[in-house]
Amino acid sequence: MPGQGSRAALGVITEVTEGTPPAPAGSTFIPMSSESNKADRPTILSSALTNDRMISTVMPGVQQVEGGWEQPFDGASVGQGIWLWNGDAGYSKGNTPGRLATFTATPSAASGTLPVGTYFYSVATILTQTSNGDYHIMQQSAAITCTLAAIGKADLAWTNPSTFPDGFTLGGFIIYRTAAGGSTGTQKYLKYQLGATASFSDTGAFTPDTAISPYTATPVTHAFIGTVPVTSADPLTPFTVSVYKDIAESEQYVGNRMDGFELSIGDKNGEVMAKFSHKGIKETPVANFTASYSILESFVGWQCVGYINGVKDCTIQGMSLSCKNNVQYLEGLCAVPYVRGTISGRREISVTLDRQLLDHTFLNRMLEGEEAAIQIQSSGQPIVNGYSAYSLSSAVHGIKAVPLRHFLMIDLYRVRLKQAGGPVTGPDQIKESIQADCMKSLTYGTEMKIQLINTVATYA
Repeated sequence: MPGQGSRAALGVITEVTEGTPPAPAGSTFIPMSSESNKADRPTILSSALTNDRMISTVMPGVQQVEGGWEQPFDGASVGQGIWLWNGDAGYSKGNTPGRLATFTATPSAASGTLPVGTYFYSVATILTQTSNGDYHIMQQSAAITCTLAAIGKADLAWTNPSTFPDGFTLGGFIIYRTAAGGSTGTQKYLKYQLGATASFSDTGAFTPDTAISPYTATPVTHAFIGTVPVTSADPLTPFTVSVYKDIAESEQYVGNRMDGFELSIGDKNGEVMAKFSHKGIKETPVANFTASYSILESFVGWQCVGYINGVKDCTIQGMSLSCKNNVQYLEGLCAVPYVRGTISGRREISVTLDRQLLDHTFLNRMLEGEEAAIQIQSSGQPIVNGYSAYSLSSAVHGIKAVPLRHFLMIDLYRVRLKQAGGPVTGPDQIKESIQADCMKSLTYGTEMKIQLINTVATYA
């Protein structure tokens, strides 16, 4: 049966020993839309002249691998490719800040109609996304018990979180509670409150919504920056790409280093796309493997926004980022028909913004040789599947709030414009293309910082 793309699969796994491919089973499987991995082996034409105008012999040369894949930006699996492009030395991760750690719950018989019994409470922070005002629900706090010996109320109090993820501020809080005698883990939505008030009194006036629960997933913030390697080793980790093509055996591309990463944000109703390219040592066959995926919604164009010098610019209609490592093949005569390896070169990052032509602001900035700072933000699906069971709606609860979404923030701290302005191409809107190259910020010590929020524990 011929191979068919709809049944294809691609997995990526780092190599402990460069050039030695691990088994595909441990790979991160990428929900790709296309791949371009290939191994070339040039031929060498004999220079011998044999009096018949024909080439007498053709010898095989040295094989080398290149290619990559393109995938919808999902906020999770895409981080593996970004980690491979950036290198581990500039990578850090930690629990996303903003969660309420703990609180107190004190029974009172002074007032209220809450029945006698033992209740479990938990509290979740509401974050406000600064780019659009949307409300995001953080992971709930640890549960606290409160026992009422007489009809009354439960007074909750806490200290507000002091740090929040970049791109978010404090929006408020959600209180969850069990029924009297309920067990921990069975809390349901009770009430929300907006603002920074660090207390709530459960007087019995509200009844838990049994359809809405707090979620338990832990959001993780991953940060990728440029950094000087601390040893003489290459800053990029070698990896193997395994490709299943629905035929008798699969392919492995070995000893790769990530050469390029491209982010493309185009039409408002189109998927945000990520494209990765690599160079490697050789290709080898491998037994067919079974892939497994965690499927997430793609980020789409309308969820994205660009900032220029800290000011949101909604006239931007498309954005693209081009990141290169300038990976090169390591040559050498080793009596083997493949290259010795690969080595990374200089990082080069450029950005393009397509926007309505409103004035000559950016053209003048370019002509004057001015610097600028650019930030790209986007968000996708909430970090838990089946998220309607954890979300509040305006119709039922008076507010729309969903679990914290997968989130992307890219900071280009210091860029210099090299193109701006736009030609008249017809009767429609005139658009300008703003292009800029990135350079290292002396303040932040890097030319670019990428942040992802998801539930992936780590990339490696």
